[in-house]
Amino acid sequence: MGATLHLNDGTNTHLTVGQTMITAGLVIPSAILLNFCAWLNLWTLGASLVVGLSLGRYFYPPARKSTPRHLDDEFNSADDSLLGFPEPLSRREQTGTTGANAASVAPAAAHRAHLDAQVKSIIEEYAQYELDPALAIDFPAMNDPREEPTSHFLKSLRAATLAASADSVDYEAAVDNLLAAFADAERHAAHVGLSHYSPALRRELTLAKTLLHLARDAGASENERRLASRKLLRTLTATPGMKAGTLRAIETLSKQQLTSKPASTDQ
Repeated sequence: MGATLHLNDGTNTHLTVGQTMITAGLVIPSAILLNFCAWLNLWTLGASLVVGLSLGRYFYPPARKSTPRHLDDEFNSADDSLLGFPEPLSRREQTGTTGANAASVAPAAAHRAHLDAQVKSIIEEYAQYELDPALAIDFPAMNDPREEPTSHFLKSLRAATLAASADSVDYEAAVDNLLAAFADAERHAAHVGLSHYSPALRRELTLAKTLLHLARDAGASENERRLASRKLLRTLTATPGMKAGTLRAIETLSKQQLTSKPASTDQ
């Protein structure tokens, strides 16, 4: 329980029960003493009233008024645009454009993945011309940047790689150029074969093909395969333009032959 004082400025002051009791406890004795003590006056009674109100407010402060829950909910749920704040970007994107963006992102991502897969496939195919000794011997032009189609292919590969890393709008055109350049380089390498080499070098590469076949021949003896691998490595090392990957592949084959046990000649 409590009382409400109406002040002149239109505001209300709520008195709690504790404030009222403390104030009454000071004012009533002061009023009684005023009848018996002549030296007491109305100022003493007023001072008792002020002290009582102050002590009561200190020991029994009024409860703070809280905003009704339904008003808080309405304020928290109010649209920012209604309160004068700009609408968040995420909300603007969700109104009218979300569906269109979602519909366009998936095909674009799938198309980009398709282009990336094509470039990766070309790189893997081209690597075989270096890592497979048989392809390196049969089609040496694929590893020779002095050949114009091979040089054009390598430039196209570099351009496609740069366009992919920069997320360029020209990426698709760069991939198309890469596919065409790789096909042209393969046709050229198959056409020229070993014809652009000197007769002596052609004989060496022809011998290398024979040695490679012998080194991989399971029907040959281990000693024959081991000797063929060693001679093949020496031959290709002396061949101009032979890539390091091809030589490493021959070295690996030679080491495999060396670690295998030689066949026994005892009957």
